Amino acid sequence: MLRFLMCALVGVVVVSSNAAAQDARSPQRPALNAMEALGTDSTAWQRAITFVASWHSVQFPRAATNAALQPWRIRLSAAGPQRALVDDQLRRVLRAREPVNGDSVVYARSLGALRIAGGSAHVKFRSVLTQQARAADSSGIDRDFARIVDSVRIATNMPALAAAVMTGDSLLAHATTGLRRAEGTVPVTDTDRFHLGSDTKSMTAGLIGTLVDAGLVSFTTTLAELWPELLPVMRAEYRPVTVADLLDHRSGLPANTTVRFMDSTERAQRVSLVKWAVAHPPVSARGLYAYSNVNYAMAGAIAERVTGQSYQQLMHERIFAPLGMRTAGWGPAGAAGLSAGEEDQPWQHRIGADGTRIAVAPSPLADNQPATAPAGRAHMSVSDWALWGRAVLRAASGRPSLWRNSTARMLTLPTTPVNGDDRYGNGWLGTTRPWGGPTGRVLTHSGTNTMNFAVAWLAPAIDVGFLVVTNQGGDAAGKATDALVGRLLEWHRTRRAAAR
Repeated sequence: MLRFLMCALVGVVVVSSNAAAQDARSPQRPALNAMEALGTDSTAWQRAITFVASWHSVQFPRAATNAALQPWRIRLSAAGPQRALVDDQLRRVLRAREPVNGDSVVYARSLGALRIAGGSAHVKFRSVLTQQARAADSSGIDRDFARIVDSVRIATNMPALAAAVMTGDSLLAHATTGLRRAEGTVPVTDTDRFHLGSDTKSMTAGLIGTLVDAGLVSFTTTLAELWPELLPVMRAEYRPVTVADLLDHRSGLPANTTVRFMDSTERAQRVSLVKWAVAHPPVSARGLYAYSNVNYAMAGAIAERVTGQSYQQLMHERIFAPLGMRTAGWGPAGAAGLSAGEEDQPWQHRIGADGTRIAVAPSPLADNQPATAPAGRAHMSVSDWALWGRAVLRAASGRPSLWRNSTARMLTLPTTPVNGDDRYGNGWLGTTRPWGGPTGRVLTHSGTNTMNFAVAWLAPAIDVGFLVVTNQGGDAAGKATDALVGRLLEWHRTRRAAAR
């Protein structure tokens, strides 16, 4: 599902731009001073509260005096992810109502007040980085980059968070932080595979592009030409719908299926999906934008029809293998039947009706139905996802890519109007951002199966892309990925400025 991320993504949610730049520049552990904690007893408040994390500490050297019980608050010398991180960890400790190093901690939730009884309290928490990030100096992973990713993960309470920044020619930095299962103990690794949801769509469009270049289909080929045997049941509105209409969400087809297809093979399931779709009334007139997962499921069926091969085989041969995307696969990552504590890949997490986070073990049913794989069932490591992002950046700038130049332009220049100046095409929303270079033109898309969340931002004019994914679904996950993209923008600006 595409979320239209219309924020400027500069200093959003977690960080201010100055703090982000400061954090990205300095390899040293930041020393941040907090100056205020309010309470009724000035003597009792003359305590030091020290938060110790794996890579930084925040100190409260003194307390202010106030006659009335008021909400505690944290004032840092520099705003940044540390502020939200500390706030989050403090609240977790207080909600637990557990002694902290022998000192009694009481949280008056109704008053939002913090009281410390006894001596200094030391609140410790773990910042989980990958083994590669811990050995960053030898692995080539940017240690500061990994810390930025992990600080946002902790501040937003995500189980795991992975990110990459790349140009068309190179991977600038990547990191995977956190745990495979929330409340678990097994850390993620940099080869762990995350579900990309609808960020699969641009890959499916890319596959179609290779078939166009091979002369097996055209962007103007119609459904009537592709499935003449279905004309007796195909509604007249769909007969002139083209391959390009499907990839640009302007076919009028339903957004999603209302049945689960149970044919013996996934390819047969997609044939059944096509039969179901073309018999249903359109949701909009052809030519008008209407987001539809059915469009991309049918695009996969078209690839299978014109080649005689399965969609997955085609994706491997024409996209994944040529780009070196070795971890790419489909559906929930990881082996089914494993118990908590045995996770071999990141587990998915959904948000229950009561707001609780629920870990979802891998199983054949723990995802969108297989027939819709071309619309959103791919999983892979964030570094392999970056290989795809690099291919798109090269194509958008006219450099050598998987496609002929004319096809590359088609795939990277969205043309179907959405809102205002925004355009959709071939798995990308084309929009503008101040940071996108002289034209401001950027490509973006997000994806979620409600148990993961991924977002991509590419700026071809300045040859840079940002990818973020987490193994949790829901609004909080969307906000967390947005927040990290904002941090990565600042990281990249600082890096470019230092290189000048």
